[in-house]
Amino acid sequence: LGYYTRCDGPPYMRYGVVSKEGKLIHETPIDLPGPRASHDLTITENYTVLHDLPFFHDVELQRKTGYRIARFHPEIPSRFGVVPRHGSRDSVRWFEFEPTYVLHMVNAWEDGDWIIMDGCTQPDPTIKRRKEEGELASMLGYLRIRAHLHRWAMNLKTGETKEEDLDDLNVEFCLPDTELYGRKTRFSYHQQLPVDGYTVEFNALVKYDHQDGTRTRYEYGPGNLASESPFARRISATAEDDGYVVTLMTNPGWQHHSEVWLFHAQEIERGPITKIKLPARIPPGFHAKWIRADE
Repeated sequence: LGYYTRCDGPPYMRYGVVSKEGKLIHETPIDLPGPRASHDLTITENYTVLHDLPFFHDVELQRKTGYRIARFHPEIPSRFGVVPRHGSRDSVRWFEFEPTYVLHMVNAWEDGDWIIMDGCTQPDPTIKRRKEEGELASMLGYLRIRAHLHRWAMNLKTGETKEEDLDDLNVEFCLPDTELYGRKTRFSYHQQLPVDGYTVEFNALVKYDHQDGTRTRYEYGPGNLASESPFARRISATAEDDGYVVTLMTNPGWQHHSEVWLFHAQEIERGPITKIKLPARIPPGFHAKWIRADE
């Protein structure tokens, strides 16, 4: 599943489905009022949820200046478009919510007539540049994120919408057990971000329980820089969180190596159960994926 956006004219989005063999088996244009900076999409068992968020660039300004300058438009609502998995542009149903921007969703699932979707909302994604950063100010301005866990709900029968904050901790780069995408999940694993630092400076691992609303966390410690931390299901697992959370760790003080830190997913607050030294240095990374050896 995926989509791509255009900047030079309609259709500004195209949505498609690719088979497990890598073949494009469905594609349709999506009607949008202009170019958008959509970063993610979400799925349930039967639907795909497309994102139309009020953070985008001005086409006329781009033509005049030659630069694509993204701005937040708080007067425009956020929209999520629900489309059947192989639906056409005419089958998209749009739901409106409070203005925001979202980099990453945790997951979405169907609950009767409702679609429930959890993710990390940015109520004010305005790029915060600092003059003292000189020529890098614009680029580094994108690397200061204020986001927290949020829930959106859409009723496919009545058109009703609901939304609520689930927490106020500054977190992003969220992952459930990815083998359960599109089905109801209870747990997710996030990176806590510095409030005024750079996004890549992940400083703690946070586990959320989406059922009872609690969280647990483990601070990595000074100088340690983690990567996004996927869940690795234990063989013969008996519960959704019966497995491990894996991250690649580096530290500016380490000369020529990095480490794999392995957490038991049911007890992440106890810290890593093992640290594996790697024979090479791996820079901090935004994203990571766990793949079993037999795959």
